[in-house]
Amino acid sequence: MKNRLLEFINHPDSRVVELLLTYGANIYECNEKGQSVFHRLGENRNQTLAVATATKLLQMRVVVMSFLNAEDYRSRTALQLACNKRNWSLAK
Repeated sequence: MKNRLLEFINHPDSRVVELLLTYGANIYECNEKGQSVFHRLGENRNQTLAVATATKLLQMRVVVMSFLNAEDYRSRTALQLACNKRNWSLAK
């Protein structure tokens, strides 16, 4: 269960993410493209869900700034992905 957060980060039921975090899911996990959970949220089309999930992550875990600024394999940060999708609420 510890490495399932990336797989379920965009799940429409926020209780799934909360359950994974409660049972020790690794928030710092990245996929083979170097994308973190915040990169995946930045690509989500459902802005309300992305903001709610990001808020839950930041409330339940301490997240270091260097992780938020991390780049994927194309040298894009999660903030850049959110802006590209015009997800202004998540970018804030």
